[in-house]
Amino acid sequence: MSNNEPAREISFQRHGASVTYARLAPAVLALLTNVVPSTVARPQALASPFATVSQKVDSTTITVEYYRPSVRGRVVFGQLVPWGTTWTPGANWATTLEVDRDVRLEGHPLPRGKYSVWMIPAAKPDPWTVLLNRSARRFHVVRPEAKDDQLRFRVPVDSSSHVEVLTFSFPVVTRTGATLSFQWAETLVPIRLEILSSRRPIVASHPLSSYTGLYVLRGPEEPPTALGVRYEIVERDGRLWVHTTSDAVEPGLDPEFDLLPAGGDDFHPRQYKNGMLIGDELDEVIMFQFDGTRVTGFEVHGVAEDKLLARATRASSPR
Repeated sequence: MSNNEPAREISFQRHGASVTYARLAPAVLALLTNVVPSTVARPQALASPFATVSQKVDSTTITVEYYRPSVRGRVVFGQLVPWGTTWTPGANWATTLEVDRDVRLEGHPLPRGKYSVWMIPAAKPDPWTVLLNRSARRFHVVRPEAKDDQLRFRVPVDSSSHVEVLTFSFPVVTRTGATLSFQWAETLVPIRLEILSSRRPIVASHPLSSYTGLYVLRGPEEPPTALGVRYEIVERDGRLWVHTTSDAVEPGLDPEFDLLPAGGDDFHPRQYKNGMLIGDELDEVIMFQFDGTRVTGFEVHGVAEDKLLARATRASSPR
């Protein structure tokens, strides 16, 4: 090719912008054409990669979009993220929470929509403050205006084993809600979420007060004279709650739990750990027995194996 050929222009993308070199001699143009493909900056992996996690509960979908920074040997809370600072739990752009139906977070109503998520960390044993702001598209260092806050509430914080990369997850999912968990470093923030079910609620055949009272639970082969385990059932906040002893439940679980109506006079136990719901025991059912309008006791059955697990007799009249 002759070096006397007319000069031409060449354009290419560099660092996301269009760069044009005008009136280049053919020899220079040929050199650039051969060199540019290997030297143009390629998109680099983000230090805090983007992630999304979603969970469907009944007819409600909950979606979290966020960027995931790593600890990289740093002291995160109290230093990298100072106590009392309003901070989005993520990086780059503010973490967002989107719900396609109205829900409740920690008992507070949240209308359907997409919100930016912010937290104010506090040193133990103080709870953290969680903010949901109607301005969803925010750069992570641009704090939202208080006038746009949709919801503000406080949640207790737990310790956890080390989590290197900031993580949101749904470790607990039930028919009526879920727990949205935030984890980073050695910190765990669980947020309880309740949905408004699209299904017709299941109700018990009798008023809840009919089931309350003191019971003695025994194994299926134990005689009625056996000492048994004390079960006290009370009505509270429109639910039946069971108070028992710690040796009557699996290790690590709370000795207080509530009962989920399963139709008729049947209920499923709902287990708790450190006051937080961890799941509905749908493979276990408590079947109350009546003599007229008065409960005489109940049986505990395993659903999958259709097996009698325990029997309870009433030890006192209803409250």
